[in-house]
Amino acid sequence: MRRGLVILALPALLGGGSRAHGTTLPLRGFWVGSGGPAYAGDGPRFATVSPNGDGFRDAAVVHFRLAGPARVTLGVFASGEGVTGPPLVAKATRMFGAGAHDLRWKPHENARPRTYMLRLTARDRFGAREVVGTLGPGDPAAHVVRVLGIDAGFTRSSYAPGASARLIVSTDEPSLTLQLFRAGPETTPSIRSGYRDDELWGVPVGPSKALDWSRSRNHPVTLRLRIPYAESGLYFARLTADDGYVGFAPFVLLPSTWGTHRVAVVFPTNTWQAYNHRDLDGDGWSPSRRRSPRTRPWPAAARSPSSSSADCRSCASGAAA
Repeated sequence: MRRGLVILALPALLGGGSRAHGTTLPLRGFWVGSGGPAYAGDGPRFATVSPNGDGFRDAAVVHFRLAGPARVTLGVFASGEGVTGPPLVAKATRMFGAGAHDLRWKPHENARPRTYMLRLTARDRFGAREVVGTLGPGDPAAHVVRVLGIDAGFTRSSYAPGASARLIVSTDEPSLTLQLFRAGPETTPSIRSGYRDDELWGVPVGPSKALDWSRSRNHPVTLRLRIPYAESGLYFARLTADDGYVGFAPFVLLPSTWGTHRVAVVFPTNTWQAYNHRDLDGDGWSPSRRRSPRTRPWPAAARSPSSSSADCRSCASGAAA
C-alpha cells in the first residue's frame, strides 16, 4: 500500500561551522519551498510536499545565495525517537559559483509522511565552512520539509453513540473516499501475521462517502460526522485517495449503557501518540508522549491497537539533486 509528513526569504543563521582566517563565509539567503502554492502554515523555513507523482508539490526546492564559489552539500534527516541521532535520508553535493542557486529533494513516493530536517553546508576554496541546521529539537533556525500524505484526526479520543464528531483532514489529494470501520470483528489479516504497524483493519460501518477535495488542497478541513449507534469498541475513519494513499483516524465508541459487560477494556490512547510523528511546532521533531495532546492528528502512516468488543473507556527516502 502506498503512503498516505511549510516561504519569505530570511537571512540564514549559523547552525555551527568554522571560518578560515581572512575569508568570507559564502552562504546567504537560505529558504525552502515546494515549487508550487504554499500549504497553510508554510513559510521560509517550512515547506509541504506530497511526492505522489501528480506534478503538484512533488519535490522540495532549497534556495540559497553564495558570495563566492563553494562546494554545497544538502543533507536531509529524519528526527530520532529520543534514543538515536537523526539518520541521514538523502544527500547531494555540488560545486556552485557566486550567485543564487537551488537544490531539489524529491522524496520517494512511499516516503513515510512526517517532517524532515535540512542541513546545508558550504565550503569555499580557502577551507571556510558554514553550516545551517543544528538538527536539534526546538532550533529556531531549523529548515523543515513536511511530506504530506492524508493526515487525519478526531478532536476527541472517544464519543458516545449518536454524538457529533469533528474530523480534521490535511491532504492535497483532489478527491477522497471516507468510510467508518469497527476494529476487531475482521477475520483477516491476523494480528500475529500480516497486520502492518501503519494500517488499521476492521469491518465497514455504514456506507462510504465520496469527497471532492479539489478546493481544499492548500489547507486543512474539518468534517462533521455523526457517530453510529453501535457496540462499544475501537472504531476508525479510513480516507482513501484514487492513487492508493490511505489515512486512518481512530476513536473509541463508548457504551450507551455502562455495566452491561462483565469485562472492561482500557485503551492506551496516550501510548498511541508515542508512534505519532506529527510535528506540531515545525522544528522537525515529533512531540514527546508526555507533552503530546491525545487528539493530535495522525499522519497517513500510524499505529494503533485493535480489540474485540467489550465496554471501552479511553484513557488519560528519495533523491536530492
